[in-house]
Amino acid sequence: MRLKILALLVYLTVSAFAQSNDELRRQAYLGVSLRIAEPGSGAELRKVEASSVADRPGLKSGDHILEINGTRLDSRKTLNQVLRSLHGGDHARFKLTRAGKEAETTAILEALPSENLQGVEIIHDSVQTAGGFRLRTIITRPLNKPGRLPVIFMVGWLSCDSSEYPLGADDGFGQLLHDLATRSGMVLFRTDKPGTGDSEGPPCDTLDFKTELEGYRASFQTLAKYDFIDANRIFVLGMSNGGGIVPLVPQGRHVNAYIVVGGWVKTWFEHMIELERRRVQLAGTPQIRLLSQ
Repeated sequence: MRLKILALLVYLTVSAFAQSNDELRRQAYLGVSLRIAEPGSGAELRKVEASSVADRPGLKSGDHILEINGTRLDSRKTLNQVLRSLHGGDHARFKLTRAGKEAETTAILEALPSENLQGVEIIHDSVQTAGGFRLRTIITRPLNKPGRLPVIFMVGWLSCDSSEYPLGADDGFGQLLHDLATRSGMVLFRTDKPGTGDSEGPPCDTLDFKTELEGYRASFQTLAKYDFIDANRIFVLGMSNGGGIVPLVPQGRHVNAYIVVGGWVKTWFEHMIELERRRVQLAGTPQIRLLSQ
């Protein structure tokens, strides 16, 4: 039986700027949780959001997507590469199995939603790097605050997670960023590094230090183009690994202060051991087990 799915994605991007043909495209949002369970079995749907269009035709947890647009999903790496290639408005072909039977379906994909933050305007823009690819910038500006405002420019973490939290802040960093956007009275300026979120460029897990740093530097240079940003009141925020490189980003340009959250002052090995110990302790691991690790 051929499943007819109108779309697997649900939300449209809410952006302050109208999109044009040459604008950086928004990534697609499937509205499902996928994982590679066993080699050759495809990507298992572990969860389908109740509000998702994917839920309407009866797509169920336990279904397996074998192929997307003809590419076999045989590894986590391949799955991530295929998902990154999908954008809002794309047509996608899915081959899947349910209860041992194969089926095919097509969908017109919708875009990832914007963050839903009260009292701020959300601007999706982009910046081009020296390497020729574009990076997504996410700018939040307090509403009803005229004139030029101070700005917090964020330098991100080591992981390949986006600095944007459109589905809600599900960790401490996300909550901090949303609080800064909605409660600080300042502009918050985020940049997704190459291969992350909507940003173009090489896969994030292959980035070298120079390429990542060049991206943040190119983004920092664009602050002056926004007529609502006060170039004399710039605060640079380094999150986690970003705390170690924040002084390198401005390249001599005026900065009022550097702020580091979750940075490091030890070797990388010592830093990660400390984080892991804290994690298992907060998870309620008995003290005797902590001492034995």
